[in-house]
Amino acid sequence: MAVERIGSIIKHLAPGSAINQIQSKNPDDIVITLAVRTPLTKARKGGFKDTSLEYMIYALLKQVRERSNLDPALVEDVCFGNVSDGKAAYKLRAAALAAGFPNTAGASTVNRFCSSGLKAIADIAHAISNNSIEIGIAGGAELMSAPGDRLEQPFDETILKASQDAADCMQPMGWTSENVGRDFNIPREELDKYAAESFQRAEKAQKAGWFDPRPPPPPPIGIAGGAELMSAPGDRLEQPFDETILKASQDAADCMQPMGWTSENVGRDFNIPREELDKYAAESFQRAEKAQKAGWFDDEIVPISTKVKGPDGEVKEVTLTKDEGIRPGTTAEGLGKVRAAFPQWGPLTTGGNASQVTDGASAVILMKRSTAVKLGQPILGKYVGSTIAGLAPRIMGIGPSIAIPKLLTIHNIALADIDVVELNEAFATMAVYCRDKLSLDWTKMNPRGGAIALGHPLGTTGARQVVTGLSELRRQKKKILLTSMCIGTGQGMAGLFVNEVV
Repeated sequence: MAVERIGSIIKHLAPGSAINQIQSKNPDDIVITLAVRTPLTKARKGGFKDTSLEYMIYALLKQVRERSNLDPALVEDVCFGNVSDGKAAYKLRAAALAAGFPNTAGASTVNRFCSSGLKAIADIAHAISNNSIEIGIAGGAELMSAPGDRLEQPFDETILKASQDAADCMQPMGWTSENVGRDFNIPREELDKYAAESFQRAEKAQKAGWFDPRPPPPPPIGIAGGAELMSAPGDRLEQPFDETILKASQDAADCMQPMGWTSENVGRDFNIPREELDKYAAESFQRAEKAQKAGWFDDEIVPISTKVKGPDGEVKEVTLTKDEGIRPGTTAEGLGKVRAAFPQWGPLTTGGNASQVTDGASAVILMKRSTAVKLGQPILGKYVGSTIAGLAPRIMGIGPSIAIPKLLTIHNIALADIDVVELNEAFATMAVYCRDKLSLDWTKMNPRGGAIALGHPLGTTGARQVVTGLSELRRQKKKILLTSMCIGTGQGMAGLFVNEVV
């Protein structure tokens, strides 16, 4: 046993062993068997402008179910990133049911701002790794055409008609409580008896001091918990933070800074000239234009049929197949003529060198390699790992410059080992900074363009970059994908994947 352990250590320390281990194939690897996305469309005026969030998710998940040749009853959980819709969890659950996934599969949404899609992938991957589930779907969806936090309107009619379970997701919780009591013949007396016991136990615990603070534990590595202020429901940040928060920490107060302001901070603090930003943005548009014309996006985009209302009020059914934000013929000189978007904060960030406001969704299927082999599922790629890092909120855009080195250190590899880098272009300021700070090979970075040209649907991007990156690796016949993004309030996230279709 000791000899085997020593041999393992020697192998780990051998030159090139880390990258070999990442590329090795083991039964417990978390693999991706399908990776697709919708077209990305212009918010408020593009192909999804009259589409509901739940319909967009439904249409994508229906494609996922049909293209995967996987028994939907085997899917145990669905997790999507979403940022702007406070009722997204309802809508995802209903959409999954309407798309043909049974009510035995769970559903949840996550929100870590721009990394939400990648976090959803990581959450499903971790659930599979620790044997909580065997198969899950992860992704992200954002309808920036209709920001808000409402569930006053019924679900899309397609959802309501597709599945009674989906329609029942609209039932208020009190209604579901009455359903349980009635369906299972639970008498009122039994309910009151149970409730009284709950009050009595809580009273006893409070009097005995069982809820009192205990001595603090050793310094934590991570903190977990929950909080809900049901006195003030909603999804607003119009009001400033509580005064105590604002006074306690400048970093805390800076979490209120709009993203455009943080972009100007990065450009000013690190002396990035406007000309460099426009040059970078033009290259993003040109790469995306080239990729679209060459059909490089075709194997990652699934067609979505929806309805669009014209200026005359006429509703037409359309099938969306291509990204809408790409602007053919874009040049740095042309972008140099675009006015500053946030002149109150600075002159650098414009509508031409910042990510576009966009609608779209992405999804991947994950399972262990052994499961994929048993089911005869194609293995597109392997999830290696991801990490999160924090930094000053006022320069949140440089988050990848911290998260990427952390991830590389965890896996004992170097940037030279990476074949494709998908870095979210929230703003050209942060993209240029991260590229130069890390000495990223620009030919490997966003070879199909990034969010400046394609758009940045907030909850989708983290998953979209994985879908695009794996597709690009297949085209290049290369192996290693690094994906990263900055995150509002001062964070960065990075993920590592291996392409297995070479």
